[in-house]
Amino acid sequence: MLVAAGPGEAVLAGGLLACGAAVLFSWARASRSWRPSLDRAGRDGVRGGTGLVVLLSIMAGAGVSAGVVAVAVPAAALSLGSAADSGALLAMSAAGEIVSGLALGAISWRWSQARLMLVALAGSAVAIGLAAWAADSLAPLFPALFLVGICGGPSAIAASALLDTLVPRSALTRAYTLMVSVWLLGCAVGNTVGGAATGWLGHRPTLALSACWLAALLVAAVLLRRALEPHPQE
Repeated sequence: MLVAAGPGEAVLAGGLLACGAAVLFSWARASRSWRPSLDRAGRDGVRGGTGLVVLLSIMAGAGVSAGVVAVAVPAAALSLGSAADSGALLAMSAAGEIVSGLALGAISWRWSQARLMLVALAGSAVAIGLAAWAADSLAPLFPALFLVGICGGPSAIAASALLDTLVPRSALTRAYTLMVSVWLLGCAVGNTVGGAATGWLGHRPTLALSACWLAALLVAAVLLRRALEPHPQE
């Protein structure tokens, strides 16, 4: 659409698709039948303690990395090919997330959510590092970004599952909203950092910077992993 119609039309189409998705979601039976909890924990807000703080910090940090990648990939496409290639590259990452999500949903995995989160962070750091290494040519970037998506999908699944063990059931809705919000804030910071780094260093060092950031986040998560272990529900 960017090539055929222009950036304005592409953005407008994206907005219309988002509106359509919101309408379909609101019409779903699960959405229409949901009612908020009115017990004390729900009224008082989210009470997740240290584990929730650690999880939110990890998700904010992961959002920074995602924001950097979201800027570096289009920069790589512009440098190595065309603007249209950035859409195909990002689609490969999305395809990887879909594949890993379907795979995890189809099998019974015995890892704890915390361990899955750590493994996914480690895989993402390696995958983005491979993308940085492959970013001197357009063709190797496609499988590299597919691998980035494969490793990134389990992070979101593990984070969502961890909320079930870290906060009371009545506070899950607020906790999930908070988690999405801090991830988006991290993405915004990553976009800013990625834009500055790409303009100064180029797309390959920027991708490498994102991989190093995820590696540092992994180290912090390993040190704080006990806070993510399941606790009895209130």
